[in-house]
Amino acid sequence: EAAAEAIERGSESLAQERYWEAIRLFESAIPRAEGDLRQQVRILLARAYAKNPGWVKQSEELLLAVLREEPDNLDALLQLGRIYKGQGLRSRALSTLRRVLELNPAHAEARHLVEDLGS
Repeated sequence: EAAAEAIERGSESLAQERYWEAIRLFESAIPRAEGDLRQQVRILLARAYAKNPGWVKQSEELLLAVLREEPDNLDALLQLGRIYKGQGLRSRALSTLRRVLELNPAHAEARHLVEDLGS
């Protein structure tokens, strides 16, 4: 499937910090992806957007769109919590990351981020 291939290639680009290439691949995959795959690529695209300070708002909006459709999407909540923490939005970060921990109490990264925020 073309969407899955673009997602795989985009994920490799993201891992290698080739963000512009990753964004291009993810954006091309969204119209062709459905269901869980569509949510996955939207979250990956948000991660890539978040690497550019000028695109953090687009990243947040994309994650909020995912969460409107799937309020319990752990990956979207975690990425949103990372963004809020990075922007110094402590209360938003805490509430978002606490939601991750409600859904998965053993989530190590969310627990670590909450501890970093001092609560």
